[in-house]
Amino acid sequence: MKKLSKIFSSILKEDFYSFFHKAFRTLHPTQELYQNWHIRCFIENIKLIEKGIINRLIVNIPPRALKSIIFSVIWPSWILGRAPDSKIITVSYNKSLAIKHNMDCKTVMQSDWYCECFPCAKQFRFSKDRISTAQLGYKFATSPNSTLLGEGADIIIIDDPQIPQNINSLEYREKTYYWFQSVLFSRLNSPKNGIICLIMQRLHEQDLSGKLLQIDTGDFQKWHHVIIEALASSDRIYKFGDYEVKIPKNQPFDTFRYTKDSLSSLRNAVGESVFLSQYQQEPLKHREDSIVREDWIQWYNDNMEKKFDMIYQSWDCASKSKVGNDYSAMTEWGINDSGVYLLQAKRVKAEYLKLKNFIIEEWQKRYDQYSHKMLGVIIEEAASGIQLIQELPHITNRRMRVISYKPKYSKKARLSLVSFLFEVGKIFFPKRSIIKRGDKVEDDHVMALLNEIVSYPYCKNDDLMDSAVQFLHWYSANVCNNPRTLPKIRLL
Repeated sequence: MKKLSKIFSSILKEDFYSFFHKAFRTLHPTQELYQNWHIRCFIENIKLIEKGIINRLIVNIPPRALKSIIFSVIWPSWILGRAPDSKIITVSYNKSLAIKHNMDCKTVMQSDWYCECFPCAKQFRFSKDRISTAQLGYKFATSPNSTLLGEGADIIIIDDPQIPQNINSLEYREKTYYWFQSVLFSRLNSPKNGIICLIMQRLHEQDLSGKLLQIDTGDFQKWHHVIIEALASSDRIYKFGDYEVKIPKNQPFDTFRYTKDSLSSLRNAVGESVFLSQYQQEPLKHREDSIVREDWIQWYNDNMEKKFDMIYQSWDCASKSKVGNDYSAMTEWGINDSGVYLLQAKRVKAEYLKLKNFIIEEWQKRYDQYSHKMLGVIIEEAASGIQLIQELPHITNRRMRVISYKPKYSKKARLSLVSFLFEVGKIFFPKRSIIKRGDKVEDDHVMALLNEIVSYPYCKNDDLMDSAVQFLHWYSANVCNNPRTLPKIRLL
């Protein structure tokens, strides 16, 4: 056995980044380790936990990013070597995977270099689901819905607790969450100071990560949330420890493993919903009791603008008291015999005058392009919309046709009334190839609109949905029976 130098041994005992590299080589001696920045991000967040700065951590990251080997294998090995009286519970979605992680820990802990760094390891005892120390510490491996009677923990590490195949089952999601609340959480030796780490790819808006992020746990126990997208949806800046990483929009987070083309191919292979959830960490809701199902929505992928008979913009304006604080939302739609096509979806947070100018600018862009097709702007006759309805036609020399819309029913009823348009395949959303073309469509807002529609009434925001439903409700009453017949428009 080749002994470690005293300096190297000291480094491994004090620096987790160095320890990780050594442990990885022990587990995968022939595999190349790519030094992507997210590994350092993981480790710096672990340091925050060890310093007592945070005690609740959620990390959402795409699959195959070394999250399991770092959090479920190497970190517990590091903890028990340095503090062998620690009590750790690790959770994986099934028992066999949890046991595999334990066996990987055993491989690290029984290595010569580990025993040299941590002589206490020679007294560790190993079974399939438990690693025990002479100091009464342990690592116990389990899975959701298992019994944990008699087990206590200073640290709970939850690693991908749910599986994609079952995630659309409300019963499955609720069962996992109930187990966390009623069984797992109660195992903390100190509910206030105990540590919980959840590391997972997102699967559903109401997966365990989504549920926990909705809970107010107080200032000290507030979840520290790290989100890493496969492909940056906007310019991202990640700060961790003394490090700062900038990821430009539409660039992969891990250039060793991904390119934009490979992620585009992956998106096509797995489908939009899976890609958004598991790779972008932005899941659409899939609720059994949703009014509109995602698979009802049609998608188009060619330039349709010149094929429309009419184009309309629909505005859901913030209430007067909240203009400048809340978002106003606009959706733009093209109409032909096939149905209605979403062209744009935008949000703006602006004071009244800026909002009014923004509406004029958006209308003017389309009017300059398609004056004979740009038939109207629909605005709800409420709050700030009342004043806009009165002023806009005069400002634009009456060229802007303002359609005053006054809803008679609740939001839920209005969405239900137009849900048949989705069900019969009359509603078309742009595919990503269209979304990325110039400034035609804001892709984040298109996806936000889709999420709001398929998840209502459980979505957090609904301003884009209100804009879309406003148009569709008006459309169904005035146009859909004969798209070539011009509707009766209230010119103000």
